Amino acid sequence: MRIVQVDLENVKSYTYAQIGFSFGTNAICGPNGAGKSTLLEAIGFALFDYLGVSQADFVREGEKVANVTVHVEDADGRCYQVVRKCGSYGQYYVYDPEIQQRLTDGKQETVLWLNEFLGTDGAVDLAVLFRDAVGVPQGLLTAAFLETPSRRKETFNPLLRVDEYEQVWEGLREPSRQLDQLTQEQERAIAGFEAQVEGLPGLQERVAVLQSEISSDRADQVKQKEDLAEVVAHLAVLR
Repeated sequence: MRIVQVDLENVKSYTYAQIGFSFGTNAICGPNGAGKSTLLEAIGFALFDYLGVSQADFVREGEKVANVTVHVEDADGRCYQVVRKCGSYGQYYVYDPEIQQRLTDGKQETVLWLNEFLGTDGAVDLAVLFRDAVGVPQGLLTAAFLETPSRRKETFNPLLRVDEYEQVWEGLREPSRQLDQLTQEQERAIAGFEAQVEGLPGLQERVAVLQSEISSDRADQVKQKEDLAEVVAHLAVLR
């Protein structure tokens, strides 16, 4: 996903502005009060449903409605417009200029579309993601690291999806226990088989000796049959 352009109308110090973005890293420069933070707030408001100020303070003084349009480009190069209006009335939708139609209408549909578009699939709250990772306010980037362990856990666990990994781990504990039990049963069976075949080498040697004796006896039997045939023949001559 790439932000191509941001349109601001009656947003804080902006009467109307179109800010384009190029490929790669973009630097937003300007003196204090020029509206750098407002631009970041507008992106967070439209793409992540997060606004660090009240909507009344977001609307330009003397105006009734503020309008933010963020032009985004998908991986396939197709562009969409995420539109967010607030003030005396609100609107939140995604517009596809290629087919000239709205793809969503209302907060619920739009947030679902953004989850899919941004690749979060609803696993992470978009507002939390923007507040704690994407659009951290100036001077607060390292603040979360200085918090107590419990507060750090509240901040980083949702971002790193630790709770999901813990749930998966809990789900794997029972199959793992069953596998350990099956392994132990198989090891006991193997030990029993090993005890049964412990005398196998001696038996194999005895079998070899007997097979040798059988072979020798068969040879003697053949010789004896040959001798008997000669005796029978000689007996016939004598008779």
